[in-house]
This record gives sequence, structure tokens and C-alpha cells, in this order.
Amino acid sequence: MSVRVTNKVVRQLIGQHISKSINKKHIVDMLVGSLDGTSMEAFVSLCMMTDEYVPLKKGDYVEIITSSVSSRGNADNLKDHHMLKLNEHGETVRCGIVVDSGNYGEDFNPYHYQMKVDMFDLDDDNNVCTVQDTHYTHELTISYDNHEKWYSMYEKSKHL
Repeated sequence: MSVRVTNKVVRQLIGQHISKSINKKHIVDMLVGSLDGTSMEAFVSLCMMTDEYVPLKKGDYVEIITSSVSSRGNADNLKDHHMLKLNEHGETVRCGIVVDSGNYGEDFNPYHYQMKVDMFDLDDDNNVCTVQDTHYTHELTISYDNHEKWYSMYEKSKHL
């Protein structure tokens, strides 16, 4: 879900977080003029969060709601392999591994608005595989379940 905010709101939030500087007005003007819409949305989200934000890292196991995820495998087979589960809100989620940020640079950017994720899936023979998708970072949540078994199965299947 994307929420649009006005420049006035962004200016107020930035101003509140830059409390003492002789150049405060110029800092706010520079940031508002430099940030694209996606960066402004991320900034506002970080400012308004009540919980501490934990940036994603390469190798993090993440979950995403399935309505925005393509799958090669049959949903029933994915359920049988425990690759689909219900979250605390009753939404069906799938798991994957963060492999990179979606930016064009060489370095991983944990604050980029998109992440490349190897989603666990099943091939035609019901072997574990991964399918790389790009997802909005705000749609991903860190998963604390033990998914190493799927990754181990995936690694073994590559050598068959």
C-alpha cells in the first residue's frame, strides 16, 4: 500500500528532526528538493514508526504476502511443503532470502525501496527451488522461522 504525503508534511517532519542548526531552512529545502517520492515515503514511514526499524541484510529470511508473489508451484503443494503459512493477521505468506537491493549500484543498500528476493518454490518434480523476484522493501518482513531446511534442500537439488 502506498500513501502520498504533501511536501508540507515532509518539511515539518524533517524540521522536527533537525532541531538546532543555523542552516535548518536550507537543509530542509535541500532534502525536500533532492528526495524522490519513494524516498520521501520511506522517510515519513521511518519518522512515524513506533517500533525501531530493522534494516534488511543480504541473507535475511523474509516473508511476503502471497497476493503479490508469483509462484511456479501449485499452492496445495506449497502448503504440503510448509512453504505457505498464515501470519498473525490471517494472511497467507511465502518465504525467501534477500539476495540484493534493487538499486543499480554495486553496493547493497538496506534502505533502497526494492529488494531482490529468492523466493522458495517447487519445480515440476516438487523439488525445492528458488525464483528471484523484486519486491518493495516495505512489503517484506524479517522471518524468524527456521528456513535453513528449505535452503539445504534447494542446494542439494542443484547437484542432482
